[in-house]
Amino acid sequence: MSLPTPASTPASTPPDRAHVRPRTIRLLGWAVHVVGLYLLVAGSAYAIGAATQAPATVRVPVVVTVATPGAEAGGFATTDRNQRLDDVVLPGEGNWVTARDDAATFTLSSWGSTRLEQFLSRGDGAVLGLAAAVVSFLLQPVLTSLAGPRPFARRNARRFAAMAVTVLLAAVLHPLLPSLASGMVLERLGHPASLAVPDLQLHLLPVAAVVAALLLLAEAFRQAERLDHEVEGLV
Repeated sequence: MSLPTPASTPASTPPDRAHVRPRTIRLLGWAVHVVGLYLLVAGSAYAIGAATQAPATVRVPVVVTVATPGAEAGGFATTDRNQRLDDVVLPGEGNWVTARDDAATFTLSSWGSTRLEQFLSRGDGAVLGLAAAVVSFLLQPVLTSLAGPRPFARRNARRFAAMAVTVLLAAVLHPLLPSLASGMVLERLGHPASLAVPDLQLHLLPVAAVVAALLLLAEAFRQAERLDHEVEGLV
């Protein structure tokens, strides 16, 4: 007499384990929030602190439009950092030009600055701090929703799109404010013929890559939100 064989049981499905724990995601969200606040305060203090130093010496980027003796046309005899260009004659006292690390731009130091000149000369730090704070404030609720039961919460797509706009604006304003300061200082000095405001240095490739990535995330979250809404309507 043969014994009955037990019924075969289906293989148990392995549990769907999260790669990152929800608690870790929440902690990361709050860490991003704190870092954003710190950068906002630090960037603002950097620019506002400069404004309180007026009428002390302000330092702005410039382009030297004449060649110094011993250099080829369009070139310069020296590009050593912090070395003064004695051949660039400027009106008044307390005004001089020094070389920078790159040979394209130089630093104009000018006594008798205004508060606005000082603020704009360091305005790039304020712009970066504000942009980092805005991005962190937008990212924190996204991370919080990922740790919850409904990761594709509404408005997350708009948050990613807002991050893309913030990055784009920061990339344009970051070099613009020091250039505005340069124009104001050169106007105060009577527009010396040997100096000019440098062209804006926009790093288009990395900025475009970051903006494109954020917009792709925005579209992905928008589609996920739409599907989530449709599934909720079927229940």
